[in-house]
Amino acid sequence: MKANATRSRTTDELTHLDAFLEGEGTREAFEAIAIKEIGAWQNEQTAGKRPKSVSVQTTRPS
Repeated sequence: MKANATRSRTTDELTHLDAFLEGEGTREAFEAIAIKEIGAWQNEQTAGKRPKSVSVQTTRPS
């Protein structure tokens, strides 16, 4: 195998991070941060696609 050759990835490798975080007791916090970052990214992506809302001002009767 060449030194710069890439090997294919499997989903088996993904469980190692989960096991590590679970062992450290930080998995839930890690997931919460990831979910918040994904939400922020999604908001950023859709911010330019939303139509500008028109502000409706109401007046109080005198």
